[in-house]
Amino acid sequence: LPMLLGLMPVLSRAYFETVPFERTNLEIPLGTGPYRVIAIEPGRRVVYQRDPDHWGNALPQNVRRNNFETIEYSWYRDSNVAHQAFLAGEIDLQFESDALRWATGYDAPAVTDGRIVLEDLPHGRPSGLLAVVWNQRRPPFEDIRVRQALSLAFDFTWTNATLLHDHYQRTQSLFDNSDLAATGPAMGGELALLEPWRDDLPAELFEAPYVWPQTDGSGRLREQLRQAADLLAQAGFILNDGILIDARNGEALDFELLLSDSSYERIMLPWMQNLERLGVRATLRTIDAAQYRTRTAGFDFDAMIWHWGVSLSPGNEQWIYWGGDAADDEGSRNYPGLRDPVVDALIAQLSDARSYEDLTAAARALDRVLMWGRHVLPLYYRSGDTLARWADVQHSDVTPLYGVDTLSWWRESSN
Repeated sequence: LPMLLGLMPVLSRAYFETVPFERTNLEIPLGTGPYRVIAIEPGRRVVYQRDPDHWGNALPQNVRRNNFETIEYSWYRDSNVAHQAFLAGEIDLQFESDALRWATGYDAPAVTDGRIVLEDLPHGRPSGLLAVVWNQRRPPFEDIRVRQALSLAFDFTWTNATLLHDHYQRTQSLFDNSDLAATGPAMGGELALLEPWRDDLPAELFEAPYVWPQTDGSGRLREQLRQAADLLAQAGFILNDGILIDARNGEALDFELLLSDSSYERIMLPWMQNLERLGVRATLRTIDAAQYRTRTAGFDFDAMIWHWGVSLSPGNEQWIYWGGDAADDEGSRNYPGLRDPVVDALIAQLSDARSYEDLTAAARALDRVLMWGRHVLPLYYRSGDTLARWADVQHSDVTPLYGVDTLSWWRESSN
């Protein structure tokens, strides 16, 4: 909680006594940071200028930081246009999230002759959880067998090699890339937290964290699709003219995957084809950000893609992510609709942790229970920041634990 409070911005009471806080405007507010906003073009750019008289300039944590006289952030509606602007020298730094563009889009003279530097800088941030989310408020997703079966049709190994240029790692944990991820059998403090719930949890959970099966990357998922078909049969679904239907009511097993980013379409379509082999009718629907936010905030979806971000100090925010009280709270991030007393108890332990050992034990226990619940289909993550920069923008050889800190960078004059 102290860390969360420390992250909150300090606002001027006197300023907002004269300017209504809830009124939307382009008036530049009074701030406390090392830079001041000096120019705004709505939807295009914002420009900051360093404040030479900033109250924190002499603080130890600010020494050799805030080195740029001005910083400009530019927005582009199309990432490909932004990329071309970077190659043309209109942008100094570009973080790259598109694996295809990272692999094939930087074949340019400025890269060849060293004027542009490509880097993959490792970090120690937990991965968080990028996943397909099943809305368990709607049938048949309340059945763990259905959720697991549909997830087994996703071939990460083939997807990573064929579509993502082996750029990613398979997500297996809420806290991948950190010590907070569950590993091996539950032991010590983690076991002590789980033991009271032994009768409510699968026995295998105590022996190992849940791991999604790996494939050979050939694109042939015979074994996984066989397992999926068995699980769907156990859940009461039968094939009828190639369509999977619920034997109890005759309804077809179909769902809509809601997207706000069209780049996921090429990743999800092969999965949809595998689902079709099972007799499942799945469709993609890509909508704009505003519609996406409205529908997901009201839990109006069958399945969606979401990324839960986490820190090395998880705590109270986990109630909003997974807590039972948030399941019906519109606007919360409990998108799966979890109502699990075991999860609630572990979140309480995590929130109340008073030592690193207690925090780690609670995080690992929560991670283990969430993954064994198969509430989501985990996708992938990276343990580094991929970026391209013009060579005159430079940085230290040491990367902070949380990754790139551009405010510690500087520009090296060519003179």
